[in-house]
Amino acid sequence: MKSLYFPSKIKVAVMLISGIFTIQKDNDKTVLGGSDGKLLECLAEKLNFEFEILTSSVGGSRYSNGVIGLVQKGEADMGLSVLSFSEERLEVVDFSNSYMALEKIL
Repeated sequence: MKSLYFPSKIKVAVMLISGIFTIQKDNDKTVLGGSDGKLLECLAEKLNFEFEILTSSVGGSRYSNGVIGLVQKGEADMGLSVLSFSEERLEVVDFSNSYMALEKIL
C-alpha cells in the first residue's frame, strides 16, 4: 500500500474560543485545550507533523485576515474553530466532513 505524503510542519489558523480552542504556556511547553485543540494534537501525533498556530479574532471571509482568508491566501495550511459552511467560503476553501454540530434554539 502506498503512503500518502503529508508535510512535516503546517500552519494552522484558529480562533481562540473557550472550550473550543485554547492555548496555555506551561513553563516552555505549549498546551492546547478545547475540542479543536485536542483534535489538532491528535492529528499531529497520528500524522506525525508539527504545527505553528496563527490566531485570528474572526472566521472571516476570503477578503479578511480571518481564518478563512489566511487559508485562502496560503498563509495557513488549515483552519480550525467553529467555522460554519457558507457559499462564499466554499468558493475558496475545502471543508472536512463535520465533526461537531451545534444546535441553535430560537
